[in-house]
Amino acid sequence: MQVDLPNGYALRSAPERGFGINYAIYRNVNPEFEDFLEYGSDLEGLHYCFWIFKHDVRIGGVIVRPNHIEGFFLRPPHANASEVLEAIMAVVTAWSDRDKPIEAVDVVLPELSLYERLGFRIDRGRRVYVRPTEASEIRWPREYQATPPTREDVSQVADLFHRSFRDYPEEWQLGSYGLQEWIERTEKRLIPDDMPEECRQASTLVRDKARNLVVGACLIALRRSTTRPENPYAGISMIGVRPECRRQGLATMMVQKALTVLHEQRPTLKFGVAVGNLAEAFYHSLGFLAGPAHYVLLMPPRRGAGRDDEQP
Repeated sequence: MQVDLPNGYALRSAPERGFGINYAIYRNVNPEFEDFLEYGSDLEGLHYCFWIFKHDVRIGGVIVRPNHIEGFFLRPPHANASEVLEAIMAVVTAWSDRDKPIEAVDVVLPELSLYERLGFRIDRGRRVYVRPTEASEIRWPREYQATPPTREDVSQVADLFHRSFRDYPEEWQLGSYGLQEWIERTEKRLIPDDMPEECRQASTLVRDKARNLVVGACLIALRRSTTRPENPYAGISMIGVRPECRRQGLATMMVQKALTVLHEQRPTLKFGVAVGNLAEAFYHSLGFLAGPAHYVLLMPPRRGAGRDDEQP
């Protein structure tokens, strides 16, 4: 498939693996801390990869579909990113539902101005933190008991997270969940029936003995990379402490326990954090390395206009 663009540019369908290798090398960003080449080398099933051509010379690539753009890169010596991106947006706009925003995904800091000049605005940002696992000695305060989670704890854990995150800024999704949403999320994703035993043992519920109340939780999950599904990595799926029990070191000890339990089985522990979240300083203090910030940007809907029927 070929799509002609303004100023002599064109998009041509790209084979997913070949595109992915070029993507990994020429974008040179790795927000998830995966192997440099493997990060982009397997995009099987992603049918919207395109080479960018200028007068029949391949100069880069991009992933586009209706209301969506990501992964834009140019190959040296080509450097006119602003003109190329503007040409690409002409076809993205034509393909898109005009009643919905257009999203630009995984935009890194040096690229922000390119998209903002086209009318995009930052919706949210995220970065991944990572550090090696290692064993350490943990001494819990006497008034607390630390145990792995069970299904019987779902309601108390959901209530904990509801209280922990309800003071989050409105633009961060966790702050908008009601208690019932937290219960459903905890049952399905945070403490599921098929929770691997190594995750259960690395996870921690901190219980106030006097009140028999869960006051802290750190839940661990195994994540499967699209490039290396046979070698999952360990990640913190959620962590929280009741507001009245903060500043006692409970979050630090829960993370240290996860690092200790996972040490023999998993080389690293990761966690994704919203850019600007105060938790960034917490993870930095525990020796986690911050990955590059990557953003989702939105271009507002153009309601009232028509829609082009030609789509990829």
